[in-house]
Amino acid sequence: MRDFQAHGHGFFGADSGGAIVGGGRIRATALQGFLGGAAVALEQRGRGVYRALVQVRVNWALDRGAPFVGVHAREASARVLRDLGFETVATLRTLQRGR
Repeated sequence: MRDFQAHGHGFFGADSGGAIVGGGRIRATALQGFLGGAAVALEQRGRGVYRALVQVRVNWALDRGAPFVGVHAREASARVLRDLGFETVATLRTLQRGR
């Protein structure tokens, strides 16, 4: 893992053979940590990269005093997040309007 940090924000990149194969953002305050977007290269999926990115970012936020870490997730990510101990506390409804 490689990390880049500034003012309560962090970005972590997962590398394999010297190449970045995934990455994810996190924000941490004294009130909460919040996982930002994450992505993993298609050829690296199913190898635990996303799981590792979640865990390192959660640990980073908790180490900085965040009492908990939240995230908005689609169902594919939610399965992994539940396996890592996250619980659903609310469901968002997305509404859209065109021109």
